[in-house]
Amino acid sequence: MMKAAPRPQGLAKSGVLAALTALMTACGGGGGSTDTPTTAATTAPTTAPSPVSAPTPPAAPTPGPTPAPGPTASSPAGAPAAGPTPPPPAPAPPPPSPTAAAVSTRDAVRLADQASFGPTDAMVASIKSQGLSGWVGAQMAPGSSRYASGNGGEVHQFTGTGQFCDGKADTCWRDWSSTEPLVWDFYRNALTQPDQLRQRVAFALQQIVVVNNLEVSGTYGFRVYYNNLLDNAFGNYRQVLKKVALSPVMGDFLNNANNDKAAPNENFARELLQLFSIGT
Repeated sequence: MMKAAPRPQGLAKSGVLAALTALMTACGGGGGSTDTPTTAATTAPTTAPSPVSAPTPPAAPTPGPTPAPGPTASSPAGAPAAGPTPPPPAPAPPPPSPTAAAVSTRDAVRLADQASFGPTDAMVASIKSQGLSGWVGAQMAPGSSRYASGNGGEVHQFTGTGQFCDGKADTCWRDWSSTEPLVWDFYRNALTQPDQLRQRVAFALQQIVVVNNLEVSGTYGFRVYYNNLLDNAFGNYRQVLKKVALSPVMGDFLNNANNDKAAPNENFARELLQLFSIGT
């Protein structure tokens, strides 16, 4: 019987060690607990790390009093701190009305020549400062010119014997019956009173609704008549004609006083149409 060739002793020990290692690997090692991890398992992490929770934000601090704002970059150094917010500004006032257009001296003199009894330096300056329309508007205000001279109506109420002027001063007829005292008033007003335009219009009306002292007498009657023209210079012309028609001076001048249908006098009616209103 042939004997097996003897193995080297070192190789035999190596094989025994390899077999023991394999057996221990399969059985979990001699006499040890089955729960013990293997050598390979111990090199890996046993469990995954648990997620880290987000940190809780800190509570907001309680706000304290707001400090006054300090100077800004646009404020000068050392300027006082701004105070509380000011209220909104009030609405702007409406723009002033445009001033009157400039008036030349020539235009002012021309208007004064047409609307007064003659320009003066003061009148021209007033027209230039107020403007043409402004000056005319001011002239439309109630005027100060009046007819005030002469005496009252006693001359037509006299019932005594003889004549009213018998035994009176030589100026009796002038002061009681004529228009001479009113002529003095006219020139005083024209030279000194400021309501020049009213006087010019009233004077123009005197040339239309004419009365005169040749056929009629009575200073007080003419005084009332001319003051009516001043009062109605800027009024309705119908009112002017009404005052003229009801005036005793006009009734005497154009034969309308005591006019009746048995013997009508057409003098006033003709002049009312031909001269006072619609013309020929």
